[in-house]
This record gives sequence, C-alpha cells and structure tokens, in this order.
Amino acid sequence: MLNKLKKKLIQIVETYLSVSKLYVGGYLLNLFGLQVLRSIFKNLIFKLSLYNPKVDDLSISDELERNGIVIIKNFMPHEDFISIKSCLENEETKKLFTYSKNYSKTNVDWLHGKIYKNHIKTKKIYEILNNNFKKYLPYIETVLKQKIRNEVQFNYQFLSLPLGKKDINDSNANIHPDKFFPCIKAFISMKDCTKLEEGPFFYMKKSHKWNLNRIKNEYINSVWYFKSKKINNHSDDKPFKRKLDYLENLSEEPIFCEENSLIITNNMGWHKRGRLAEGQHRKFIRVLFYNDQLSFHKRIIKNLLIKKIEKQKINSLNNKDSQAR
Repeated sequence: MLNKLKKKLIQIVETYLSVSKLYVGGYLLNLFGLQVLRSIFKNLIFKLSLYNPKVDDLSISDELERNGIVIIKNFMPHEDFISIKSCLENEETKKLFTYSKNYSKTNVDWLHGKIYKNHIKTKKIYEILNNNFKKYLPYIETVLKQKIRNEVQFNYQFLSLPLGKKDINDSNANIHPDKFFPCIKAFISMKDCTKLEEGPFFYMKKSHKWNLNRIKNEYINSVWYFKSKKINNHSDDKPFKRKLDYLENLSEEPIFCEENSLIITNNMGWHKRGRLAEGQHRKFIRVLFYNDQLSFHKRIIKNLLIKKIEKQKINSLNNKDSQAR
C-alpha cells in the first residue's frame, strides 16, 4: 500500500515538473477543441517572441527553420572524438551506465545513462562534449526563443539487437511528435549510421511548421487518442500510432549520418526511432532541452531535485568503486 502511494506521489511530482503533455483533458474537452486552443495559445507565444540570438552560420539556422532538422558533420575535432569514444568503450566507464536486456519487451538491449559532469570517470567526457557543444546553443535558442540557462545534459545510448531477434513494440519506433510546440533534441553519433538495418532516426521534414493543417491534425489526434485510450481501458501503451491526416504531402525520411555528426531536430516535427535489424547496433549521445522550457519556479525545483539525485547517484557509484578495490 505504501509503495503504491509512493509511486503515485512520484508520478504526480514528475507530471507537475514536466513540460506540457502532448494531449490533456480527456475525450469530451478535446472534442470541443481543447487541443486547438492549446496549440494556438502556445504557438502564438513563440511567434510573438522578440528573442533572436546572434548565430555565426546562417545556413544552419536556415536549414533548421526550413526543414526542422539539420546535420552538422565533424561536430568536434577528431582527437576529441577519439578520446570520447575510447572513454565510452572502457569497461570501467560502462559500469556507470544501466544495462537493460530486452528493454521494455522490445528485444533490444540498452546500455544507457547520464554522462555526469562531476564523476571522475565521466568528467573528461562531459568537458569535451560541453566545450564543443556550447557554440551550437544559439541555433537551439533561435527555435526555443529563449536563453539556455541550465547545464547541458548528455546521455549515452548504446542499442543492440541480438541475432535471431526482431525489434518489436516501442512507441518511439512509430511516427509521432513530442510536443505541439517547438522543442529540441540533439544527437551526437558515435558510429556511422548509413544503413536502414542500423536503425537510423527518421524525420518528416517540414512537419514542424505550425499552420492550419497542423492545427487540424492536432484536433484529430487529440480526439482519437483519448477515444483509443478509453477503448483500451485507459492504457497508455495501446495508442502507439498517430493519425497522419493533413500531412499527406510529407514523408518520413531516414536521417543517415557518419560518426562524429551532430543532429539537431525540432521535435514538434514528426519523427521516430528506426528499428534495428538482428545483430545490428547504434551508438548516440542524446541531448535534451525540455527542462529549459519549464516555467521559472518549476525549473528551480527540478534543478534542485536533479542535483540531489545526481549527488546521491555519484556517491553510490563511488562507494561501489571503493568496495571493488
């Protein structure tokens, strides 16, 4: 009973300290246009914003504005890339990450976790990444229409599919938008991803644009989503797929890239994780900026909680190291 209450409390806090959910309010409210109102209100704020940071390369910001995604080759100097790659492949560093076999019943094995700024084994990785990444922050700020004030958080993801297995389930492998307003994810490729079998990121270029077709699509999906949840006993696992009405002129494309590429994507646009073929794997460092879009007081509370949790995690990892010695 206490565990259930604890989980419920954590869920309430996490919901409160998260950026606006894609759909809220239930079937009836959305039938009468709640999602349309949310879309208009939120996107008008972005349209009316006067914040316009200076960028060094207009071609990058123009590409991000035009298509919703941009690929930057040779993100960092070669020696920096080799240094990070070597650190991440070190067996001692791997112990800092979480290994999840058959992650969420997808058959895919995940090695994943945060690259800590203040842990002795990842400090060097964080410094190299941060020093190379900070010059691209203005391009992200042009989309978010605000200054990035939080520390950039880097998360390592190594996904692999064993032989004889099929990449199944996983809502992120179905085409979807993250939000109904501009938001940013970035990926740093740690290996070439040039074949469909390697599970590349897919993106529907120009689907990030806010226009009448997108508003119509938001309405249809919000009503359908809650109707589907009701049919499936309010399960969040069932309404994986979204309706693509009014997006017929757009198509999803695999985003192939070489190692040491930086991909910046506006995930208001439609996207998905590509499925791996058996025996294949992919390695990326993922960068999220959703916490930067929280209101001021939520951002302060969440940052305090993150720092406390991170400190406890680092202390726990240090204790394990000490016991191993």
